[in-house]
Amino acid sequence: MKKTIISVLMAMLILCMAAFVSAETLADGFELDVEVDDDEVKPGESFTVEVEVTNNISADIEDITVEIEIKDIDDGDDLDDDGDIDDLDSGDDDNIDFEFDAPYAVDDQEYEIIITVTGEDADNSSRDYEIVYNTTIKVEKDKHELVMNSPNVDYETLKCSRTTEMSVTLYNIGTKDEDVELEVYNTELGLSEKQSFELESGDDEDDIKTTRRFSLDLEEAKAKSYTFYVKAE
Repeated sequence: MKKTIISVLMAMLILCMAAFVSAETLADGFELDVEVDDDEVKPGESFTVEVEVTNNISADIEDITVEIEIKDIDDGDDLDDDGDIDDLDSGDDDNIDFEFDAPYAVDDQEYEIIITVTGEDADNSSRDYEIVYNTTIKVEKDKHELVMNSPNVDYETLKCSRTTEMSVTLYNIGTKDEDVELEVYNTELGLSEKQSFELESGDDEDDIKTTRRFSLDLEEAKAKSYTFYVKAE
């Protein structure tokens, strides 16, 4: 009985291996046209990669997937995305757009974009098609540039206790370290709070980012709405 089981298993293994060997992946099924709307972007800017896929063979292709990777741009990690496009009859084309935001923490250099398109022969499921396309995008940084997120206030409406705190997040997206003076002020109240500090440049978010908190005492202010301003220089 044991010999019979072994023989059956060996037969099944041989059949599976034969089926695997019969599958084929071809590189001549697609033609790609790739456009990056901005060849150069600054940290934090959005950009779009448009991929047009054409079926350039006589067979129809289905189950088409487009994958995109931007290598090492996100603090050493990749940005990636994927999507499906319509089945393509012979000679037909379709396009797909991918939108990305360049990270704040990024080096001033070119980054590789890898686009992979795969599909299956509509009449022969063992025949697959794949093409890999490479291009680049360049991140261009100014020498001196700071970016501020919208400030957050703990309590926007003050009643009995007329004190609150404001937090301000700042990024150095330039190529140089910065000596920063950050000020929260309201000229009507004659209120001004300042903090001075150094903010490093680079591609590490821990170095280029800081969040600062300011205590605002409005005990002497009349009951009305006030606008506060935040300035970094």
